[in-house]
Amino acid sequence: MLEGIKNIDVAQLAPLYDDLYMLVPIYALGVPLLRAHYKGVPFNAGLWKPIMVVYNAIMTIFSAACAVGMAYIVWGKFGGNIKRNECDAFAKDELYDWIVWAFYMSKYIEFADTFFLIIKGKGVSWLHYYHHIGAAIDMGILWKSGAEATWIFVLFNGTVHTVMYAYYGAALVGYRLKGKSMITVMQIAQFIVGMGTFYTYADVPCFASSSQLMFVYYFTNAYVFGVLCFFLNFFLQNYIKKAPAKTGAAPATKKVD
Repeated sequence: MLEGIKNIDVAQLAPLYDDLYMLVPIYALGVPLLRAHYKGVPFNAGLWKPIMVVYNAIMTIFSAACAVGMAYIVWGKFGGNIKRNECDAFAKDELYDWIVWAFYMSKYIEFADTFFLIIKGKGVSWLHYYHHIGAAIDMGILWKSGAEATWIFVLFNGTVHTVMYAYYGAALVGYRLKGKSMITVMQIAQFIVGMGTFYTYADVPCFASSSQLMFVYYFTNAYVFGVLCFFLNFFLQNYIKKAPAKTGAAPATKKVD
């Protein structure tokens, strides 16, 4: 792996830059400042709850549309014929490029997830912080490079986010659904399967010979491995070590099985 990294021509990486990356340090610095500003400020449910409901509904529909659209492209338009020695075939498809771009833009919109946590008085974990910072940059270089493998990120992440935003949207309107831990399981599964699927792209000649694509390859694997470790620890701490005790309490109103 180190040898592969050494072979990357840094001079060829300039096209991967995007001005929107400047929003990442603003986000990184803004989070602690917002937490300090809103500390002790009561949550204005009348103002923010309707906005959060609409936001979750939009993100649910958007995520589902991206996932379905990407599945159509991979299997409907290209017949599942991936990892060919024709690395720009997907990038030349207008629908593919539009979906990848839109999904990349959504990673900045998802910074709102953090804002909503803060105004509700919730903590912002390192998992959440790292996940949102890295996702914006990773989707950016995936889009800018035109990497075929971007379908993995969009399809898997779009599917998980469809479930996640639908779950939290339902919770906002009073429906307490069971199976919250399954969202974390889905997150973990997407990272493991995604890395496994992405791994063999390095065996494709046109991919391996591209400094841009190989940089994206190493960056994405490093980022996703980090997120995976965070999620595994989260699952261990919240669902294994702190398994809820069984009680005879009656289920809450509107609780859906």
